[in-house]
Amino acid sequence: MSDDEEGLSDRQLSLLEGLREAERSGHPIDVRSLARRAGYTESSVRTYFTKRLEGVLVFRDEEGQWRARGALRCSEEEFARRMSQKAGAANDALRTEEAWRAVVRKLLYEGQRRHYHLSREELELVEELTERERGRPRTDEVPIQPTLFKR
Repeated sequence: MSDDEEGLSDRQLSLLEGLREAERSGHPIDVRSLARRAGYTESSVRTYFTKRLEGVLVFRDEEGQWRARGALRCSEEEFARRMSQKAGAANDALRTEEAWRAVVRKLLYEGQRRHYHLSREELELVEELTERERGRPRTDEVPIQPTLFKR
């Protein structure tokens, strides 16, 4: 099976299992060992990390080392979808609430790593989304912003 078909190839399954082990251990990911184990080159693993998995299953810590988070709860089907050659289209990022949350997490973690800060307006929007998540009634309407993704 090729890497862009539905389902996981043996290499992708090895990569996912390596990420799960890294998350269980809590240690930084050894990209060289992971690549060797899964049958990928180090540059391919790094590309997968930055283009398809960063902010969703892998994150850079304060020292810039890769760490796994979320791999233990990631299903094989979800991992296959993320690894697909077809993954990454802007509209896919908003296809489901789960996909949207993954994009938001990726951006927040990367911003934190780079020591970026949210503006007051952005913080208010996050708070409004958090209140809605907790089931609290909205106190006011948030102005509609132009869409980032064309339909």
